[in-house]
Amino acid sequence: VLEIAEKLVGADGGGIALFDPERTSIHYPYLHNLPQELAEVSIPQGQGAAGETTTTGSPLLVPNYQTYPSAVPAFVQAGLVSVISVPIVSGERVFGALTLVSLKQEKHFSQEDIDLLTGIGRQTAVAIENARLYQGLRGYARQVVQAQEEEPTGKLMVVWTSGDPDVADKVCQGSRHPGPDFLIFESRGFLRNFVV
Repeated sequence: VLEIAEKLVGADGGGIALFDPERTSIHYPYLHNLPQELAEVSIPQGQGAAGETTTTGSPLLVPNYQTYPSAVPAFVQAGLVSVISVPIVSGERVFGALTLVSLKQEKHFSQEDIDLLTGIGRQTAVAIENARLYQGLRGYARQVVQAQEEEPTGKLMVVWTSGDPDVADKVCQGSRHPGPDFLIFESRGFLRNFVV
């Protein structure tokens, strides 16, 4: 996502900042063409370009990050010059910000760039939300299988998957006892029956 977005608007690097509601802070787990040490920086909500974007839910243009009043010192030291930041948002929920930067000289990002990146930010939110749901479902399925193995009841167990047959196979893989039947309900409405 970052590399494509950078090419589309002519940026030198960028990152995806995610908001952590428990800590009310932002971190950059995904960086491109920026020092990886920035991934370790915890940014208070409202600070820096991404912090402001996640707080307001609005795009932000910073022509010169070096003089930006809310600049994060580690990002100033990394040499950020111009910054464009758009929210990663789904519905009313802001997950974080897609932030692109120039490193060599000041860059004028246009309204067209904002519009384009805003669309990419929405698609990124959908992908993040789907990945979180998928991970949660996989974790739940593992717990169900583990509980069944610890205390087999011989009853039918139903597990919902994302519609990916590989998920169903992985859910049932490794189960060591002869029962129960697993009915795997996929989001496309198909039923699969496994005896594990």
